[in-house]
Amino acid sequence: MMLVTLVMYAAIYFGLTLLGNQFLSSMSVVLYLALIYLLPPLLNVLGITLRKNKTEKLSLSLILPLFSTLFYAALSWVTEKSGSWQAFVNHNTVSNQNLTVEIEANGFDPSQIIFMVLVYFGISLTAYYLSTKKDKKQRGKQYA
Repeated sequence: MMLVTLVMYAAIYFGLTLLGNQFLSSMSVVLYLALIYLLPPLLNVLGITLRKNKTEKLSLSLILPLFSTLFYAALSWVTEKSGSWQAFVNHNTVSNQNLTVEIEANGFDPSQIIFMVLVYFGISLTAYYLSTKKDKKQRGKQYA
Protein backbone atom coordinates (compact mmCIF):
# COMPACT_ATOMS: atom_id res chain seq x y z
CA MET A 1 0.00 0.00 0.00
CA MET A 2 2.90 2.35 0.75
CA LEU A 3 4.35 1.79 -2.72
CA VAL A 4 0.99 2.67 -4.30
CA THR A 5 0.93 5.91 -2.31
CA LEU A 6 4.45 6.83 -3.40
CA VAL A 7 3.71 6.09 -7.07
CA MET A 8 0.51 8.14 -6.81
CA TYR A 9 2.36 11.12 -5.32
CA ALA A 10 5.12 10.85 -7.92
CA ALA A 11 2.48 10.88 -10.68
CA ILE A 12 0.71 13.88 -9.10
CA TYR A 13 3.93 15.89 -8.87
CA PHE A 14 4.94 14.90 -12.40
CA GLY A 15 1.54 16.06 -13.66
CA LEU A 16 1.79 19.31 -11.70
CA THR A 17 5.22 19.95 -13.21
CA LEU A 18 3.86 19.48 -16.73
CA LEU A 19 0.77 21.60 -16.06
CA GLY A 20 2.80 24.27 -14.29
CA ASN A 21 5.16 24.55 -17.24
CA GLN A 22 2.32 24.59 -19.74
CA PHE A 23 0.27 27.29 -18.02
CA LEU A 24 2.90 29.31 -16.13
CA SER A 25 3.04 32.19 -18.59
CA SER A 26 -0.69 32.86 -18.10
CA MET A 27 -0.73 32.25 -14.31
CA SER A 28 -1.14 34.99 -11.76
CA VAL A 29 1.47 35.31 -9.04
CA VAL A 30 -1.08 34.20 -6.43
CA LEU A 31 -1.87 31.02 -8.35
CA TYR A 32 1.84 30.28 -8.79
CA LEU A 33 2.46 30.81 -5.07
CA ALA A 34 -0.43 28.47 -4.26
CA LEU A 35 1.05 25.89 -6.64
CA ILE A 36 4.44 25.86 -4.94
CA TYR A 37 3.78 26.95 -1.33
CA LEU A 38 0.27 25.69 -0.57
CA LEU A 39 -0.52 22.61 -2.66
CA PRO A 40 2.57 20.44 -1.90
CA PRO A 41 2.35 20.87 1.90
CA LEU A 42 -1.41 20.19 1.80
CA LEU A 43 -0.87 17.02 -0.21
CA ASN A 44 1.89 15.93 2.16
CA VAL A 45 -0.16 16.59 5.29
CA LEU A 46 -3.07 14.68 3.79
CA GLY A 47 -0.86 11.69 2.99
CA ILE A 48 0.69 11.68 6.45
CA THR A 49 -2.46 12.13 8.51
CA LEU A 50 -4.48 9.51 6.61
CA ARG A 51 -2.00 6.78 7.56
CA LYS A 52 -2.69 4.73 10.67
CA ASN A 53 0.72 3.04 10.98
CA LYS A 54 3.25 5.21 12.83
CA THR A 55 6.20 3.86 10.83
CA GLU A 56 4.46 4.63 7.54
CA LYS A 57 3.62 8.13 8.80
CA LEU A 58 7.27 8.74 9.62
CA SER A 59 8.40 7.38 6.26
CA LEU A 60 5.91 9.57 4.40
CA SER A 61 6.86 12.62 6.46
CA LEU A 62 10.41 12.21 5.14
CA ILE A 63 9.73 11.00 1.58
CA LEU A 64 6.85 13.30 0.56
CA PRO A 65 8.74 16.54 1.27
CA LEU A 66 11.56 15.13 -0.85
CA PHE A 67 9.03 14.61 -3.67
CA SER A 68 7.79 18.19 -3.14
CA THR A 69 11.33 19.54 -3.33
CA LEU A 70 12.01 17.55 -6.49
CA PHE A 71 8.74 18.93 -7.90
CA TYR A 72 9.80 22.50 -7.15
CA ALA A 73 13.30 21.96 -8.57
CA ALA A 74 11.94 20.25 -11.69
CA LEU A 75 9.31 22.94 -12.23
CA SER A 76 11.89 25.69 -11.80
CA TRP A 77 14.39 24.03 -14.10
CA VAL A 78 11.87 23.12 -16.82
CA THR A 79 10.21 26.54 -16.83
CA GLU A 80 13.57 28.27 -16.99
CA LYS A 81 14.82 26.08 -19.85
CA SER A 82 11.55 26.33 -21.82
CA GLY A 83 11.35 30.11 -21.52
CA SER A 84 7.98 30.06 -19.75
CA TRP A 85 9.59 31.45 -16.58
CA GLN A 86 10.74 34.55 -18.45
CA ALA A 87 7.24 34.94 -19.95
CA PHE A 88 5.80 34.65 -16.42
CA VAL A 89 8.23 37.29 -15.13
CA ASN A 90 7.40 39.64 -18.00
CA HIS A 91 3.67 39.11 -17.56
CA ASN A 92 3.65 39.66 -13.80
CA THR A 93 6.27 42.37 -13.26
CA VAL A 94 4.37 45.56 -12.48
CA SER A 95 5.67 49.05 -11.91
CA ASN A 96 3.90 52.36 -11.42
CA GLN A 97 4.48 55.50 -9.34
CA ASN A 98 3.53 53.91 -6.02
CA LEU A 99 4.30 50.22 -6.36
CA THR A 100 6.83 47.93 -7.97
CA VAL A 101 6.35 44.16 -8.06
CA GLU A 102 9.44 42.45 -9.38
CA ILE A 103 9.88 38.70 -9.74
CA GLU A 104 13.30 37.07 -9.49
CA ALA A 105 14.68 36.25 -12.92
CA ASN A 106 15.90 32.84 -11.70
CA GLY A 107 13.45 30.53 -9.92
CA PHE A 108 16.13 27.84 -9.64
CA ASP A 109 18.22 29.82 -7.16
CA PRO A 110 19.91 27.63 -4.49
CA SER A 111 18.67 29.85 -1.65
CA GLN A 112 15.09 29.39 -2.88
CA ILE A 113 15.51 25.62 -3.03
CA ILE A 114 16.91 25.57 0.52
CA PHE A 115 13.93 27.64 1.67
CA MET A 116 11.52 25.21 -0.02
CA VAL A 117 13.25 22.24 1.65
CA LEU A 118 12.79 23.90 5.05
CA VAL A 119 9.13 24.71 4.34
CA TYR A 120 8.23 21.27 2.99
CA PHE A 121 10.09 19.25 5.63
CA GLY A 122 9.06 21.56 8.48
CA ILE A 123 5.36 21.28 7.69
CA SER A 124 5.51 17.52 7.06
CA LEU A 125 7.41 16.74 10.25
CA THR A 126 5.04 18.97 12.22
CA ALA A 127 2.09 17.08 10.71
CA TYR A 128 3.73 13.79 11.69
CA TYR A 129 4.31 14.97 15.25
CA LEU A 130 0.77 16.31 15.65
CA SER A 131 -0.87 13.24 14.11
CA THR A 132 1.09 10.80 16.30
CA LYS A 133 0.37 12.91 19.38
CA LYS A 134 -3.35 12.85 18.53
CA ASP A 135 -3.18 9.07 18.02
CA LYS A 136 -1.61 8.62 21.48
CA LYS A 137 -4.39 10.65 23.11
CA GLN A 138 -7.06 8.62 21.34
CA ARG A 139 -5.45 5.32 22.37
CA GLY A 140 -5.59 6.36 26.01
CA LYS A 141 -9.35 6.95 25.97
CA GLN A 142 -11.71 4.24 27.10
CA TYR A 143 -15.28 4.11 25.95
CA ALA A 144 -18.12 2.59 27.93
